[in-house]
Amino acid sequence: EDFVGHRNGAEEFVIITTLSFGPPLHDALTRRLTEELHSFYNFMERDQGYVLIEDGSGKQSQKPLMSAHITVSQGEPDPNAQPSKAASTSDDPWVDASEDQDQKPDSSKPSGSAFDW
Repeated sequence: EDFVGHRNGAEEFVIITTLSFGPPLHDALTRRLTEELHSFYNFMERDQGYVLIEDGSGKQSQKPLMSAHITVSQGEPDPNAQPSKAASTSDDPWVDASEDQDQKPDSSKPSGSAFDW
């Protein structure tokens, strides 16, 4: 069985899977993310590698295209590890989606894009 987690208020995900399924999952995610992210841009923007954004004063600047980064780690659980005391949900950034009552957007991030510039 696989596990997919998302840290509350962050743009990071974790997928825990078996060693045999890891490489094909990595390849599929990389291919799909690349296709989906490229669909946001026209051929000229993809070719030049940036978009021109106008700020509030009318000045234009170059911003990189959105991207995603996938890191793979592997290892075995420590059978001798002691379970840690669970933090309360107010202190713990990892919240089960079915228990997450805080659906407010992250006000520290700029609105509009799910990705940082």
